[in-house]
Amino acid sequence: MPNPHAHGYLVINKPPAADVTGLYPFPWAAGAIISNASDTATFYRALLSGRLLSPRMLHAMQTTHAQKHFDIPGQRYGLGLARYSTACGTAWGHNGAFPGYYAYNFTSTDGRRQAVLEVNADPTSVSKTTLLKSIRLLEKAYCTGV
Repeated sequence: MPNPHAHGYLVINKPPAADVTGLYPFPWAAGAIISNASDTATFYRALLSGRLLSPRMLHAMQTTHAQKHFDIPGQRYGLGLARYSTACGTAWGHNGAFPGYYAYNFTSTDGRRQAVLEVNADPTSVSKTTLLKSIRLLEKAYCTGV
């Protein structure tokens, strides 16, 4: 595995990984793509900087609606893309979950500012308080680069 610090990643308490591939296939789209934080950041940077879709298609993805059920207060959802309000402006991204981990990413409208949060824990075992603390950490990293 490459050195995560070489790319500006912050790794906290890195325990041994658990192989959960035997749980695949998983319902819905979760787990359909295997990626790491760098892959996720690369995808959203390309998407939001306009390198993957036409401006019309990206605009359609960014046309959002309020949600009844949300992870982050104020979150809005479009066509596979969520809009989050942060202390430093709008962030775009999406969450992901699979047995053994959950992930969130924030990317700016132009793709220049990013933060990715990956947590090795089953999302159903994490309290709402812990989830909100991890989202605050993600927002801090997104807004300050820390």
